[in-house]
Amino acid sequence: MLGYILDATGYLGYGMVAIVAFLLLLDGILFCKGRRISWLERIFFVLFGVYLTVILAVTVSPIYGFYTKLNELEINLNAFAVFVHGHLNPMNLFGNIAMFIPIGFFLPLISRKMQHGIRAILVGGIISTLIEFLQIFLRRGTDIDDVILNTMGTAIGYSIASVFLHIFPSMRKMIGIEEIKTGRKLRRDLFPTVLLTTMVLASVIITGFEKRRQYASDGMEYTFEQGESKETEDTSKHNFSVSKGGNKKEEGVELPKNMLAKNVFFFNVTKNKVVSFYREEDKIAPASTTKMLTAMTVLDYCNTQEIVTVGDEVSLVPANGSRAGIYTGNQVTVEQLLEGLLLPSGGDAAYALATHVGRKILGDTFVSVETAMEAFVSKMNEKAKNLGAMNSHFTTPDGYDEEGQYSTASDLGIIAAAFLTSTKENGILKTIVGKESSRVCFPDGTDLTWENTNLLLVPSSEYYYDKAIGLKTGSTENAGKCLISAAIIHDDLYIAVVMGDTEEGRYLDSIALYKSVE
Repeated sequence: MLGYILDATGYLGYGMVAIVAFLLLLDGILFCKGRRISWLERIFFVLFGVYLTVILAVTVSPIYGFYTKLNELEINLNAFAVFVHGHLNPMNLFGNIAMFIPIGFFLPLISRKMQHGIRAILVGGIISTLIEFLQIFLRRGTDIDDVILNTMGTAIGYSIASVFLHIFPSMRKMIGIEEIKTGRKLRRDLFPTVLLTTMVLASVIITGFEKRRQYASDGMEYTFEQGESKETEDTSKHNFSVSKGGNKKEEGVELPKNMLAKNVFFFNVTKNKVVSFYREEDKIAPASTTKMLTAMTVLDYCNTQEIVTVGDEVSLVPANGSRAGIYTGNQVTVEQLLEGLLLPSGGDAAYALATHVGRKILGDTFVSVETAMEAFVSKMNEKAKNLGAMNSHFTTPDGYDEEGQYSTASDLGIIAAAFLTSTKENGILKTIVGKESSRVCFPDGTDLTWENTNLLLVPSSEYYYDKAIGLKTGSTENAGKCLISAAIIHDDLYIAVVMGDTEEGRYLDSIALYKSVE
């Protein structure tokens, strides 16, 4: 994710502009006052500025989206939550400490005043507090315990720098602002650090807004013919007429050669036209592609900021089922559970959501997990029928192989189209599946990073396809390797359903389908 965020024309590019501008401004101010800093200190300022750009870009960039309503703000004020739950996710515990070690290391190398430990550690804590304050208004939320961990990291970094300066005492003498005429070092030299931090933060905020604007302009609203209207826009039928018994649609294109998928359904959502298909009406195991329907059903009954306390239902995930790292006792928002459901394809997220929503449907928070699950799955099947997926039946929220659970490639395509064009919560589902990865901080202090299992969206993957915008992978013994993907080609939204494939084949076959209409 870092390579994607910090591209040369993005945060680091503008960050370097801010750093160069800072050096020129600082030199001008100091020259006017008959003062200067050494070239060594300039180098440390550049390194500090670059690292600060990285930290701020992945923590407070506006690209994460804003919340302005107080009742929607995600704030964890339990200062020691991460220590209590640290065993569940040690990467959060040690990651937040490690993140600020370079900050603590650089501070004594850019300021003579901060060669005193308490001052350096205090500044590290202030920077962390600033980040957490800004995160209050971001979609990702804030965790007060991160300030403690970051401050610990600053202390460790300062200790390393102190040893470094002890080994190379000549460097200590080169740090700080000095009078040109007398060579006397000034005791007050905190201003450059404050100025650089302010300018780098401004560059990150500006870049984040620009990227947010670009992504918004790249996104399009897609419409297609609908059947009878039901209770909401998400329960309308989508009419895709598919000819039987062939692999070529009139006015469409033939399937690419050497495709390995057992079932294919490829169509243009924008123009409501099927392009090509093969055995699209066969009853097949849906695997984790089921989670698209699970997510849509959840949003029929919940808002994304509801907090869910996870129970023993997560133990229902099969031993070899995919997980997002969610455990009994976790407190997590619906939106975070949706990300855990759709990015790492967490079965634990599926069961937590299904239980929570099932109890809401029944109006009883004390019904058993099994009863809540039955209520939720019933609504899943009802929703599938309302969308026009008439040849499907689901028995679990995670799609794991089970008798009586089946769908078809064409039904899954119809569900995928409704999923991508849903306007609920400002199209949150489309936003989630378009992410390469996501870092989430639960209300209970748990901090996780989830990677998207769809390699079409991962720039470092050999299967990366720059026109792809989603959607959902699947994999079970009965289903094989599956991929329902989406891409924008010539301003049209296309969805490709490839089922019963191989690990490599599901990506290569999908790309081949898209290439056929480029």
